[in-house]
Amino acid sequence: MKSKIYYRLSLLAIIVSLTSCSKASIDISKRPNDYKLDYWLTDTIGFNELNDSLFYAVKYDSIYTYLDSNYVFETKNDTKELPNYYVIYDLCVENQKITIQAIFITDPDVSIYGLSSKSSPSIVQRTLLNMGFKYLDQYSGWYPSYSKDQYQFTFTGDSIILSTLK
Repeated sequence: MKSKIYYRLSLLAIIVSLTSCSKASIDISKRPNDYKLDYWLTDTIGFNELNDSLFYAVKYDSIYTYLDSNYVFETKNDTKELPNYYVIYDLCVENQKITIQAIFITDPDVSIYGLSSKSSPSIVQRTLLNMGFKYLDQYSGWYPSYSKDQYQFTFTGDSIILSTLK
């Protein structure tokens, strides 16, 4: 009888230690395996790779908003408008090269690391903290943001924003 109790307690201790210590180490600089969109945060793009019809706006000097090729602009009164769900990129043009500065995802069917715009805040927090992200305290009162290495993940409740902190 005593041996059964010790066996169960030992088994329970092993299970608890394995589940509480497991953190998935993620290299966010590498494109996730299940990522099906045009560009990732670390991509450098050639000028000839871009489709002029997918440019949406100029945000700042040398920052352009660009629609992912899986989506189509809506047109109202001869003006381009974003579709209800979309993925857009902030492209940074510097020194004759184009890099991705941010990715904005509102499409609930797009997921990154198993998270989408329809994920609950508690799932987002648990997943990102387990992946080694740190919660950014200075954003309290705003949207929850997490950082890892030189990257930031922000969850707004209806969109995901991935950005570089460089």
